[in-house]
Amino acid sequence: MKIVLIDDYISRTAVQELSGETVNTLFSVKGKTDHQANGAYALRSHGTICASILASVMPRHMELHTISTHNKDSTITLENVCTALGWCLKGPPDYICMSLGSSNWLEVKKLGQITKQLADAGSRIFAACANNGHVVFPAAYSWVTGIRYESGIIGLYQERDSPIGNNIIVGDFTTPVLEKLERENVFFMSRTNSMAAPYALGKMLSEGLILTDLPAYTDRTPKLIHKELSMPATALHGPLNQMRELLALFQKEGYQAALLTSRQESEWESMVLRATSANFFDWVHSLEEAGILLLDMEGDLLSFQKYADYSIHLAGQDVRTTYNEILQFFGTA
Repeated sequence: MKIVLIDDYISRTAVQELSGETVNTLFSVKGKTDHQANGAYALRSHGTICASILASVMPRHMELHTISTHNKDSTITLENVCTALGWCLKGPPDYICMSLGSSNWLEVKKLGQITKQLADAGSRIFAACANNGHVVFPAAYSWVTGIRYESGIIGLYQERDSPIGNNIIVGDFTTPVLEKLERENVFFMSRTNSMAAPYALGKMLSEGLILTDLPAYTDRTPKLIHKELSMPATALHGPLNQMRELLALFQKEGYQAALLTSRQESEWESMVLRATSANFFDWVHSLEEAGILLLDMEGDLLSFQKYADYSIHLAGQDVRTTYNEILQFFGTA
């Protein structure tokens, strides 16, 4: 069984030192994936930590490959992440683990396409959700298993019907790798979603678990009722197809816009997202980075019109005219 972990810089030397395991390290940059020539740097990088956690928890008989998406002196790019995923397509692994992602949905079309191809080819992708609860890709995609950490509980749980792709909740955990790191730096006494993703994958593989084996997670924390939304929000009345056209126009013009509607299932690549009265405020929190939020008032969300800054009836109105009207109202025209 083959596992691929994709992250920033991953040091072969440091992974072996921390976990006692030897991993096959690759390097993706400028459209190519090759054997890593700079694996001698024993850096405690983000990717090194994640790879070490997975290597120490997963079953010994499984094969782990790691792909660095930049070297120790460069920065991570979406292009290099997609190059690494493209390498995986040549021989789809059983599992892919990623503790990185993008919250800019205007730039992730290729990421969505390539992860969907891998999922269709049989690869099961485990990806960390954002620590701040915002939408992040690829974790939010329905074909990816999104993972987040929750303090104060023990064990692994499945979260059902999460609007932003949280599938596995990881309670408080530790590993020999983290215990070793804690002695070096008190930062590692805390846990993050990035640490939880490789731990969850390794734990499930070592115990032969699948998602449906996990108990359901029940969050009893009362919903926070917002007095106002943190992003510009427009209530829309009229045909759904016009709302979709308006959304596409905002995105074409460079606005990170999303449409909440109860009239269809979520389409992540276009950011047409299914919302209900029950999960509306979950969406409000997860979409805080949206430049414009459009609300479909023709269904279950009508009672939330009071939270919108502006309201428009689309019937008989040109989409470009509506677009300009919204920008003028918010003072961005």
